[in-house]
Amino acid sequence: MSLDPEDARDVFEDMTPVIGPRAASSEQEIWRLAEFFRDGSSSDFFLYPNTIVGQAVESGFREGTKIKQTHLTIERNKNLRDQFFLQRPTSVCDICRVDTARTYPWTDRILDLHHLLPLASGTRVGLSGTTFDDLVPICPSCHRAVHRFYDRWLATNDRRDFESKEQAVETYRGARAAFPGIING
Repeated sequence: MSLDPEDARDVFEDMTPVIGPRAASSEQEIWRLAEFFRDGSSSDFFLYPNTIVGQAVESGFREGTKIKQTHLTIERNKNLRDQFFLQRPTSVCDICRVDTARTYPWTDRILDLHHLLPLASGTRVGLSGTTFDDLVPICPSCHRAVHRFYDRWLATNDRRDFESKEQAVETYRGARAAFPGIING
């Protein structure tokens, strides 16, 4: 989609700098800037009468092209998952308590193993390795939600990382306790 030339001129004429003092940390600054976008929708940006927004939606969104990227990845032990479930057999999510074997009978062990102290944490500096006590089985949706809970906790507490494994475990327990309807135990 491209803006009508008259609308494009209006966009640039309407631009104003972001005002106010910069936040102390980059995380806080992102939250401060996000507040300028009231409801998070694109409606604030497309108030230009000569541009037909519908054409962009009707034409679809381009996806599926192949690009080459280089990433650093965190190494995983392929045997850890199998050994964990051999010693601690379960199909129940530790957060939502859904029995995934009953919900998804066509697949085995859809549960993820969540590291209470994330593998990417700088607090994880020892070479002792992952133990089963470092892990909890949770469904993929809860896994994503727990990491978002961690992100919000870190931002709220103005931290980049956990200070200790114990702090991460307590934060996980907070996420677990915040889940509506959980059977705490």
